[in-house]
Amino acid sequence: MSVDLVALGAPVLPAGMFYRIRPHPWGWIEFEIRERRRFGSRLVAGSETHVDPTDYPTTNEALTIGCQTANDRRIAALNRRSAYSRAAAHAGDYETGGGVPRGDLR
Repeated sequence: MSVDLVALGAPVLPAGMFYRIRPHPWGWIEFEIRERRRFGSRLVAGSETHVDPTDYPTTNEALTIGCQTANDRRIAALNRRSAYSRAAAHAGDYETGGGVPRGDLR
């Protein structure tokens, strides 16, 4: 059975990414965002999400919320990595008096 998730309200993913939805043995629905590779696919970090379908009035709503949550988590992980990269660019030893990295003291 195939459902058009975007028509239901799920976010459109960037090119090369797709949703993988599968049942979890404990009764949840498991959502992942994956990136196509030359051979197979890889999990996009931070996008794993579980949804209990009994918490929603319809299956379509559970699917939409699961996809939205997975995409929100993907974006949050991107933002965390971006913030880390910006902060890591300033790594080094600094003098307390002038804020000049030790390597630049001449």
